[in-house]
Amino acid sequence: MKIRYWFGLFFLLVGIVCFLWGFWPIGNRSILDFTLPFEGVENPVSLNKDSGHPTLSKQISLVGPERLRAGEDAMIKLRIDPSDPGNVPRVDDLQNHYNLVVGARLEVDGTLSSPVGEVFSPLSVTQPTVIEWKIRPEAIGQVDGILWLHLNLLPLDNNSGEFPSKRILIAAPQITFPVTSFFGLGTQTIKIIGIVAAGLGFFMVFESSLGKLLKKNL
Repeated sequence: MKIRYWFGLFFLLVGIVCFLWGFWPIGNRSILDFTLPFEGVENPVSLNKDSGHPTLSKQISLVGPERLRAGEDAMIKLRIDPSDPGNVPRVDDLQNHYNLVVGARLEVDGTLSSPVGEVFSPLSVTQPTVIEWKIRPEAIGQVDGILWLHLNLLPLDNNSGEFPSKRILIAAPQITFPVTSFFGLGTQTIKIIGIVAAGLGFFMVFESSLGKLLKKNL
């Protein structure tokens, strides 16, 4: 009975550790935080400067978990906010001629991501634009990636050649994610081991303790 009790206690402790590792939430961190125009990328004022169109001033932030766990989905959120309210009336002049559409593509080596490819979203002058991805790393270590951001200017009047459509690269920062695992096992496997081991350990400890109690009362 003692051996069964100690084995049960061992399984219970292993199960609790695996359960906590697999289900304990990971805190978020700011992966990127910068203001356009981004250093190293051509200034996106490729419109007619004589028209008074200013640089499109935006605050870009990318938020995700502090680390990724192998085999587990992680949420990555891109947020684009107006960073210079004083420019809004002049930037708003763009919308007299164009639909502003941002194109974002997140490329991270060694991961499965959803949605795949470039994601398009209308770019508001005064309201934030939010784009989200789910990525799942398949291997441990460190994975590198890049966030591609393009500004698409789509003319309101397709028949006018005065304001042609434009596609402008506005940012392409590199990003890095650390990926961890529990002794090389994926998160889903660890969760299953944790549940099974904890359940088995609890049953063995309870049965042994109950057996000892019954013997004392006989």
